[in-house]
Amino acid sequence: MPNSTGVTVTVGAGDTVNVSIADAVIIRDIGNSSEGLNLDSLAPLSNLSALRIVSRVGINYALSDPNSADSVWAIAGMTATAVNAATPFIPVRNTAFSDAGWNWVRGSPIFLGPSGTLTQTPPTSGYLVVVAKVLDPQTIFLEIEEPIDL
Repeated sequence: MPNSTGVTVTVGAGDTVNVSIADAVIIRDIGNSSEGLNLDSLAPLSNLSALRIVSRVGINYALSDPNSADSVWAIAGMTATAVNAATPFIPVRNTAFSDAGWNWVRGSPIFLGPSGTLTQTPPTSGYLVVVAKVLDPQTIFLEIEEPIDL
């Protein structure tokens, strides 16, 4: 069982947080930390639904394809809202998302699914890409990992 020892943790350039180790999870809201990733505001190739993983394709964004090496190695982030074709946007990453309709299983990662969808069913071919971690059944933390070739 964790003790109540206090520690100071550096979380960014000069940012520190005093943390008491206890039976709690502390989440620091870092907002959309796409900054520093050199993500461009680009238009999608077609209309995109909200909460879809997208990859950079030339000068556009398109739904990520877990069966395409080019697509999985060019993942830019996720659409926070629906986006119309020809409307530039910047995908989000490294941030929490909540949806009352979700029912994710804690302890199981969230993978890139077909057409940029989110799924907890790991693929059996193509590329395995963990795109998020479950914080609670209705909340995920988007954190894209390197693809694994299956």
